[in-house]
Amino acid sequence: MDQGVKDKLIKLFNIAYYVAKEEEPFTKFPKLVNLHFKNGLNLGITYKNDHACQTFIDNIAKTMNKSLEEKIKAARFFSIMSDSSVDRSVQDQEIIYVTYIENGLPVNVMLTMVTLQHANSQGILDAIMSGLHQAGLSEDDLKAKLVGFGCDGASMMIGHRNGVSARLKEMFGSLVTIWCVAHRLELTALDSMKSFPALTELKKSINGIYKHYHTSAKATRELKTVAEALNIHLVKPGTIDGTRWLPHTLHGLSALIRNYQAILFHLESHTSDMHDREASDLMKGRASHTVKGLKQFKTVIFVHLLLDILSELKDLSLLFQRDGLTLQMVSDGLQKTTLDLVAMKTVPGQHLKQFLDEVGPFPGNMYSGVQLDRKQWMMTTSTK
Repeated sequence: MDQGVKDKLIKLFNIAYYVAKEEEPFTKFPKLVNLHFKNGLNLGITYKNDHACQTFIDNIAKTMNKSLEEKIKAARFFSIMSDSSVDRSVQDQEIIYVTYIENGLPVNVMLTMVTLQHANSQGILDAIMSGLHQAGLSEDDLKAKLVGFGCDGASMMIGHRNGVSARLKEMFGSLVTIWCVAHRLELTALDSMKSFPALTELKKSINGIYKHYHTSAKATRELKTVAEALNIHLVKPGTIDGTRWLPHTLHGLSALIRNYQAILFHLESHTSDMHDREASDLMKGRASHTVKGLKQFKTVIFVHLLLDILSELKDLSLLFQRDGLTLQMVSDGLQKTTLDLVAMKTVPGQHLKQFLDEVGPFPGNMYSGVQLDRKQWMMTTSTK
């Protein structure tokens, strides 16, 4: 091949790789080629179409898959991770990752994605085995080197009798199943807190605030105006619902504290302005209930305590999601988080300390320019 043609093809392959990496449509490829032409790089017109882009990406994928296959076969042992998702065509897909050691460090790489024929344990097992075989791994390779399987905690995956892990264990006797530690942390935190009455009430308030501003452009504009007048950098109110409970809850609580003064002043204007015809009775009732709850000392102190606890759990969750995670890192992270949480029993965390310093000892009750109801809190604590 002529060197000039080869250089052009290399650049075209790089553009196609960018399209795939950034999850752009193939139709972007000709536009990117035109951009290079405008910048003084003539790549010709032969391959300036989306079909050529698909061909380039297919060949890149084959080369990368071949390289990955060689690395896996060269490794002494490897493990797989699997999870299900739904694509844009509303089809169940099983995503398979592989973990192996390279240069003494663990490496996590997406191996393949297989369409599920049946969304049960046997269907998932068939998809996993199909994906492993498509990646060039034979039964002998799997029996000799497959030692670990990571998944979520669904009974379909880790059931002792008919779960995917149990079926894989029958096929590969050395297999060790690990329930995803990040997923398990989420469920543990949720289970330990969801039965707490104060959290249930707080959840209603935060989700009520989120709904109040999420469904009303007018209310959002008014809140921004109030925040600007108070010199507050407004954060978009969040909800504490969602599949990833820790991030959603932490964001919702952080936004509440950041916007606390502005939200209270704005919601109070709804309840006190009898001539506000644009706010419905439902909105006014929700605003009145929210204001009453957020002015309770026990509510605000609980929010700051939760922020300290969830900040520790967030750091632990991010550790659990890190590439190259080892069992020793999991053990060390759990130990550190446990010690930090136990220490909060005697020494307030960062957020709680800032709140207590601002409010001061009883009868202090001012926080962010808002007068809190502290008497009920004192009566409750004195009774205990």
